[in-house]
Amino acid sequence: MRDAIAHADATGAAAAAHALKSMSLNIGAQAVAETAGDIERSARETGAPGDAAAVDQLTALAERTYALLLRRAA
Repeated sequence: MRDAIAHADATGAAAAAHALKSMSLNIGAQAVAETAGDIERSARETGAPGDAAAVDQLTALAERTYALLLRRAA
């Protein structure tokens, strides 16, 4: 997503967000999937790739979520 934003590529941002959304749903990371879905939807509806702040928030959420999932799996 960061690369897509840097290149003003809304299609690439939407595709990356969609992939993360799908992967997150597969492992039960609902909040990450919803946030990625918001970015995907925005990119598709507005034609703008989004902004770095949204990706930063998504990254922080994903890191916290995946760390929790790893602890639970241990």
